Amino acid sequence: MDSMTPIPLSSGDELDVVIDEVLPFGALVRTASGAPGLVRRDVGDVGDVGDVGTTVRVEVVDVDQAEARFSARPA
Repeated sequence: MDSMTPIPLSSGDELDVVIDEVLPFGALVRTASGAPGLVRRDVGDVGDVGDVGTTVRVEVVDVDQAEARFSARPA
């Protein structure tokens, strides 16, 4: 996704994303249209965010239109 292309997301939106990479602090994900995002784990959360290739439902927390990316939490 081109960083000049706005992503059609807003804070509070819920959507399904695919996990691209699992990290100690969360997971890097992408939407069906290819927009990259980060799903953070809450402090003290021992739950699993999922496995690479898994589709999960998230709630958008913030959208960075300048960088064409978003942050989210599990829905």
